[in-house]
Amino acid sequence: MGELAGVLAAAKRFPEAEEAYRSALDVYEHLATEHPEYSEYEQRRLQSLRMLANNLVSQGKTMERSEDIEQAFQQTIDGFAQLTTDFPDKPTNPT
Repeated sequence: MGELAGVLAAAKRFPEAEEAYRSALDVYEHLATEHPEYSEYEQRRLQSLRMLANNLVSQGKTMERSEDIEQAFQQTIDGFAQLTTDFPDKPTNPT
């Protein structure tokens, strides 16, 4: 899911990439909610959120979407911090 968005973003097809990131975000959010015992779903949700914010920045939408971008980055930071608390023995990879 996120891979398609990444390919679209690399091809500078930013609006399509945004849609793909949002789709991935929805799927991983559902999976993370349904299966909180699997940190991988939350990790992928957070990665999708971060990449969505990066995509908005790449589109040059920093002024009109600054609150959305800032919120997405802050949620990513907070989410990874929570993952390290919830799963202290499992490494997380925020890339």
